[in-house]
Amino acid sequence: MPALPRIAVILAGGEGRRLWPASTPQRPKQFLRLFGGRTLLEATWERARAVPGIRDVWVVTGAPYAGLTRQVLPGLAAEHLVIEPSGKNTAPALALVAGHVARRYGDAAVLVLPADHYVPDVRAFAEAADRALDAAATTEGLVTFGIEPTRPETQYGYIELDQRAAPPGVPIATRAAGVAGPAAVPVRRFVEKPGPEQAAAFLASGRYLWNSGMFAWRNTVFCAELERVAPDLGRLAARVAAGEPRPAWEADWQALPSISVDYAVLERARRILCIRAGFAWDDLGSWLAVDRHGMRDEHGNVVLGTAPAVVQGSSGVTVLTEELPAVVMGVRDLVLAATRDGVLVAGKDSIEGLRQALGILERKLQELARGGAGMQAPAAAAAGREPR
Repeated sequence: MPALPRIAVILAGGEGRRLWPASTPQRPKQFLRLFGGRTLLEATWERARAVPGIRDVWVVTGAPYAGLTRQVLPGLAAEHLVIEPSGKNTAPALALVAGHVARRYGDAAVLVLPADHYVPDVRAFAEAADRALDAAATTEGLVTFGIEPTRPETQYGYIELDQRAAPPGVPIATRAAGVAGPAAVPVRRFVEKPGPEQAAAFLASGRYLWNSGMFAWRNTVFCAELERVAPDLGRLAARVAAGEPRPAWEADWQALPSISVDYAVLERARRILCIRAGFAWDDLGSWLAVDRHGMRDEHGNVVLGTAPAVVQGSSGVTVLTEELPAVVMGVRDLVLAATRDGVLVAGKDSIEGLRQALGILERKLQELARGGAGMQAPAAAAAGREPR
């Protein structure tokens, strides 16, 4: 049997609201240059291309970001840029890509990578991705990357490994049709964002890994699971695979719920396997994640951005400034982000409430735009300026 082509798919359609005001609907987080002078999307592209045997890299994103994607990734082939008709989360996006992959290759070993992850060790990542793609090609399972937890994190999902799983560093051979595959462990269940006590118990047990949101599978296996557990998604993939033009299937797309691939498919799939990733990883979904990986001074302060910033008499402060210079004095454990789209000042112990606060701000801006009587512009009214 000839080897399956290896394809990487980068998910690059999110808005990244928890990194406001640096990340906005006009320029979401995958286009930010947070570390090393490259955008997060560029860094993901380079990781994907470092995986042994990768033939093509595909990117799926929304129409508003197609131009930015082409600008950031000039090496991306036009036929490998998949445009979502509207934002629908990861399950519809991956069903759409699965249809394109089926039409182009027949079958392929597919590596799925979100565009907003922090993975500093590209070599270790490439080795793990190689193992995951081997497991995907030699089994009938969907393969997920599990990350060894380093703290009782309550903002990540967890993977519970099968009780028979080997301890870290001890491989388990999966078998398909009597052929030994690479190290992989059966998954017992997924657990979403536990409370503090449960997260601490998960960490102590050694049976739980963080769910990274990175996957590998054979495209035909994934499409079969779509047809079994999410027929509407399976029908979309089949119509795209058959070569139907977008106007023919767009009504199906618009009728789909906005749902993650974890909820729609993985939690109901027949066979899920997990590899222990073996590399440092983080989801850059919040300011606390950015703070964890920024370069610190002797007082634990992190300064990012393109505009000058002075931090004096302060500790544990994360500052990002664009276009606006900033002076920060005599404070501790704060996040300060200032861009032309707004200003954020928040204690690190309060930053998880940012999404709710943004909802309030947006309602105020809408009222202001309608000419609300007696209203004054909110402090962060810069968020209402024209997009870049």
